[in-house]
Formats: sequence, structure tokens, C-alpha cells
Amino acid sequence: MKTRALLLLCAFAAVVSAGCMTPGGHPGAPTSFRQGQESQWVVFEVKEGITYDETWHKLFALLAKRFDIEVFSKEEGYIKTAWAGSGTGQYMDFYHTRAVAKLSLDGKLLEIKTEAESLSFNPWGGQPSWVSGVDDEVLKTLKTDIMGTLARTTR
Repeated sequence: MKTRALLLLCAFAAVVSAGCMTPGGHPGAPTSFRQGQESQWVVFEVKEGITYDETWHKLFALLAKRFDIEVFSKEEGYIKTAWAGSGTGQYMDFYHTRAVAKLSLDGKLLEIKTEAESLSFNPWGGQPSWVSGVDDEVLKTLKTDIMGTLARTTR
């Protein structure tokens, strides 16, 4: 009888957990989260006539509008943002995103990627852990912003 009750409890937990899963495969994360996916760099060709300094300042402002900046080097053309609650404007303490950008030293190419993590809670106790992935919606938003201000094409 105890074995049967335990099996029923496990089956119920599995059904409930599956019902909470997002298309990305992780409970509680937004539907734009894809667990286990490695971030891919999106490459943009910067509009002609924009100097390196102008591109740098516009890129920095664009990222600072959505994220806090954690690491940057104008000389190296590198910006990494701090983890943000979600990057979509809705704070979630169990989910966060960040962006990384690289500007070529000649200022003609801009690369950007986003990273996301969702906090995974162990149903049997133990410490929660962060599960890595990507967030398609955050990347889509940044691509739109960049295309509207800095870039002429993507690769």
C-alpha cells in the first residue's frame, strides 16, 4: 500500500512538473527561454559614415537603457552587462539575462549575444542551481534596437 501511494505521488509530481514547463523545457522560465542552448553571436554591419566613437557611445547607451553595465573597454570594443531580472521589463528573481557586445577595432562590425539563466529548484531538497540557456525575446529586442540605430545588415 505504501509503495502504491508513493508511486501515485511520484506520478502526480511528474504531471504537475510537466505542466509547469515552458517550451524551452524549464519550469517557471519565460517561454522565450531555451535551456541548454549556447548563445550564438549575431553579427551586424555598422552603417557607413558612423565613426567608432559614435558607434561605441550609441551601443553603450542602448545597452545601458536595458541593463546595468558590468564590464567595458572602449579600446577593446567590449561590453558585458550585469545580470538583469529578465531583460524584458518584468522582474523575476528566479530568472535573469545579460548581453555581451563586441565592436571590431575598425568599427565596421558589431557582434552581440544574450545569455539567460533560470533557477532550478530540486524537488527533493538540496541547493537550487542556475540552468544556462538563451532568451530569444531579449535578443530579438536588442537586434531591433541595433538595426534602428547602428546597423544596416546582419549576418
